[in-house]
Amino acid sequence: HLWNLGEYSPPLFVLGTRLQGITVDAGDLTDAANADLIPITERVFAGGDENLRGFPRRSLGNQGVGYLSFLYLGLELRLIEELPYHLQPFLLWDWGRLGEQRYKVDQADFVSEGFGLRWPSPFGTLRGTIARGRLFNASELRHDYPEQSVYFI
Repeated sequence: HLWNLGEYSPPLFVLGTRLQGITVDAGDLTDAANADLIPITERVFAGGDENLRGFPRRSLGNQGVGYLSFLYLGLELRLIEELPYHLQPFLLWDWGRLGEQRYKVDQADFVSEGFGLRWPSPFGTLRGTIARGRLFNASELRHDYPEQSVYFI
């Protein structure tokens, strides 16, 4: 959802929010004994320019096996129509949790912080971001994920 902060006309700052929750419910296949029978295309992989932008694309995948639950919140604060050529700088912040069971996420927090630039060009919108991925409560995870900076265009 996009929010016009201050309700200026035209807008000065726009806050974009994204909320996403995913769980894989395949009936009897999601119990511990049969979880391996769920196709890999039905499992959850996170990271990239769609969510958790401080982690490489689909890199949060339980060592290639995928997760069964995902909870995500993304915030983006953008400056509108103040720079030449309609350039729109923005700050971003993402938070997410993943889980190996359906309807349940682990206590480890995946957080991305960064900034980007948006350009609504005559031939389509171009976006670039620089974000740093960080982990909190990482001792809850069975796998190590690197904390690093990620760039997307």
